[in-house]
Amino acid sequence: MLKRVFFGLLSALIVSAFVSPVLAQAPPPPEVALVDVVYIYKNHPAYNSLRTELQSAVDLAELDVKKRRELLKGMMERLSKLKSDTPDYVALEQAIAKDQSDLNVSVQLQRKRFIEQEARMLHDVYQEILDEVTVYCQRNHIRLAMRKSPDEGKGESAEQIVGLINRPIIYHDPAIDITQVILEQIQRKARPGAATARPAAPTTTNVPRTR
Repeated sequence: MLKRVFFGLLSALIVSAFVSPVLAQAPPPPEVALVDVVYIYKNHPAYNSLRTELQSAVDLAELDVKKRRELLKGMMERLSKLKSDTPDYVALEQAIAKDQSDLNVSVQLQRKRFIEQEARMLHDVYQEILDEVTVYCQRNHIRLAMRKSPDEGKGESAEQIVGLINRPIIYHDPAIDITQVILEQIQRKARPGAATARPAAPTTTNVPRTR
């Protein structure tokens, strides 16, 4: 009986002697992650839908401006056929000046409104990405998440080559790229019936340019 216990303890010690070094040599989880923010924007379902709607509104506004300019062009053609010292000429000239001024103001206001709408869209999507990245990093004990430059190929023009040279990250282990994970989380929440509430996270004022 004592011999069996002795050999059992001896076997356990031998196994632990082989297992412990293996466990000790296991690589720690990565503390740095990379996220391709531009890629998420391009594949974000809600952002692309809202951007399509905004582009439709811009197209309609441009069509309206085109029609108003055509009307002004017709009025100017009529004006050219009138004598400058007649009441009709003066009245039409004043009407053209007013319509031209109204059109200029309208175009400026519309442009401002569209820029503000696009800025809000960019900010809201970026905040959503930031929230998802923050929660994922906290859950997986990742201490730093960096923005990864989009994959742009080898580059052909001088400008593209300079862009490649200036990329802050020259090499990275594919395992630390969490872009697809973050995108899938966002897409999952965008599906019908998914929870709409986003986890709380720190806010930021840095809005990426996607164009």
